[in-house]
Amino acid sequence: MFDLPKEKYRVYPIYVYAIRDLIIYMVSIALVIFLNAYTSQKDAMILSAISVVIASILGSLVVINFHEWAHYFGIAVGNSKAHMMPIQSITRLFLYRFKENNRHQNLMMMLSGLIIHWIIVLPIIFLLPNTGLTMIAFKSAVILWAFEIVLIELYIGYPRYLNKMDYNDCYKRHTPYRKRNLLISLLAAVPFVIGYLFLI
Repeated sequence: MFDLPKEKYRVYPIYVYAIRDLIIYMVSIALVIFLNAYTSQKDAMILSAISVVIASILGSLVVINFHEWAHYFGIAVGNSKAHMMPIQSITRLFLYRFKENNRHQNLMMMLSGLIIHWIIVLPIIFLLPNTGLTMIAFKSAVILWAFEIVLIELYIGYPRYLNKMDYNDCYKRHTPYRKRNLLISLLAAVPFVIGYLFLI
């Protein structure tokens, strides 16, 4: 399933990546909880603004990494061909070799990303408290990127997986519209964040 890439960087066992990301999740959530509690006791607008920015960035990184692990489950179940990325790559866990996998494997990889993605994200949305600007910013970023990833996957990912299009070929085809598509998908995800803010 997973083999060594053409590049000569070191590839670690999968449990090393899992431990790395588990530490990142725990530190990120602990930092957000700390900043949320600390800034709630302080009347410092600049400090609160910085905390909101940090929480938003952490929320985005966490949900993107969750999505990669959701895809990994589909690769493992489908016994698809891929290779792991360098250990320092947080937002990309692996490089999937589309042309060497069949449509069934490609579809399983995509669906696992869409379904398990939400199974992992929903506990963050519902279990973490809705108090404090920092926590709300963190959860809003999680919701925004959770929906944005789904939208961009359906637009670019679904045709790519079914047509066995290579990753680079697909993005070369969409390069003239890449920024526009990302912006459109982000704007389309904004109403879900607004809905969340109205519900809390």
